[in-house]
Amino acid sequence: MVNDDLWVWHISGPDLLCFDWAEIRLGRAFTVHDLKKDLPLNDWVVAAFREGRL
Repeated sequence: MVNDDLWVWHISGPDLLCFDWAEIRLGRAFTVHDLKKDLPLNDWVVAAFREGRL
């Protein structure tokens, strides 16, 4: 899950998006700073960023 402000102002729309399409709508690649902190749902994404897989 991304930060609320990022979603509301830059990504949101009438549909659900995968990471790839959300990045297209955002106009750039996600960074670890775009993600909500201390949310178990995001643990795998944060780990992937740290390991250089994203």
